[in-house]
Amino acid sequence: MIVFTQNLRESLNQWLRETAYDKVFILTDTHTHSFCLHYLTDLVSEQNTIVIPNGELSKNLVSANIIWEHLVINGASRKSLLVNLGGGMVTDLGGFCASVFQRGIDFINIPTSLLAMVDASVGGKNGIDFGNLKNYIGTISQPKLVLIDPVFLKTLPEIEILNGWAEILKHGIIGGLNSWNLCKEIPTIQAIDSWFHIIQNNVETKNKIVEKDPFEKNIRKKLNLGHTVGHAFESYFMHDKIPMRHGFCVAEGILIEAEIAANKHLIPMPDLLEIQSRIRAFFPFINIQIALIPKLIQTIKSDKKNHHDSIRMSLPAGIGEVLTDIEVSELEIETALTKHITNANKA
Repeated sequence: MIVFTQNLRESLNQWLRETAYDKVFILTDTHTHSFCLHYLTDLVSEQNTIVIPNGELSKNLVSANIIWEHLVINGASRKSLLVNLGGGMVTDLGGFCASVFQRGIDFINIPTSLLAMVDASVGGKNGIDFGNLKNYIGTISQPKLVLIDPVFLKTLPEIEILNGWAEILKHGIIGGLNSWNLCKEIPTIQAIDSWFHIIQNNVETKNKIVEKDPFEKNIRKKLNLGHTVGHAFESYFMHDKIPMRHGFCVAEGILIEAEIAANKHLIPMPDLLEIQSRIRAFFPFINIQIALIPKLIQTIKSDKKNHHDSIRMSLPAGIGEVLTDIEVSELEIETALTKHITNANKA
C-alpha cells in the first residue's frame, strides 16, 4: 500500500495503532537520523533505532550484519516491524535485511530522498552491492506500507533533487507524452502541490508495471532503461571509492542506450533528439577515458539482466515506448561509448 501524506507522524501512528507488532525498529543513516528522525519523535524508542553511515558504500553485508545483530540483541521476532527511514540505500538495505531475517519480517518504507520517493522505495526490489557490483545480492519482497511525504525534500541539497530527477525523466520516457511533459522543469522546493503531482505520476507509472509483472519476467524490464550502462558507470566509480550518484549515472546510461537504439534504427530521430536535449538540459557529461571502455563493457557483461552469454538491454524506441530484452553486441556498446567520450571532450 502506498500512502501520500502531508502529516507523516499521524499517518504512521494511525497505521501502527491498527497493527499488532510486538516491537517496532527504525533504520536510518547518519543523515536521516540528524535531519529526518525528529518527524517521528517518540514513535520508536532510541534503543530500537539503528543508525548506519550514509552513502552507497554502506549498502553491503557489513551493514546488514549490524542491522541483524541489533535486531537479535534487542529481541526482534517474526512479529516485529522494521521501518526504513531514508533514501534508496536505506530502503534497499533495510528491505533486504527484513525480508530474510527469521525468513522474513514486515517492513515499511518512508523515503526521504526524491530518488527513493519516485523509484527505490516502490516495487519490492531490495538488496545490497557485492564487491563493485551494484544490487547483486537481494530479494523481491513488498513493503507493507510506503509513506510518501514531500516535506523531506526540504532536507535535501540541490544535487539530491537532481539525482532523483533522472528517474523522473526515465519514467517520463516510459509513461509517454503526458508524463514526459511533467519533467520539463524542476519545481521549487516550496511548490509542494507540483511535487505531489509529479511524484504521484511517477509512482503510478512504476506501480502499474510492477503490479503486472512483480518478478520482472517481461514488461517490468522496461524500468531497467538506462540502468545497464548506468550501473556500469556506478560500479567503476565505486571501485575507485568515489561513488557517483545513481541518478547521474542513469541519465548518462539513458543517453548511451538511446544512442545504441539509434544505431539499431529502433528510435525515430526526433524522439532521440528530444531525449538528448531534455537530459542534457539538466545533466552534464560524465567524463571517462577511452581506455576505460573495456572495463565498462566487462561490467556490463556481468549485469544480472543478461541471458547466457548475450548482453540484453531495455532500449528506448520513442517517447512512450521501451523495448526489452534487446540483444546488444560489444561493438555496439563500444561505438556508443566512444561517441559519448568524444562529445564529452568537446563539451
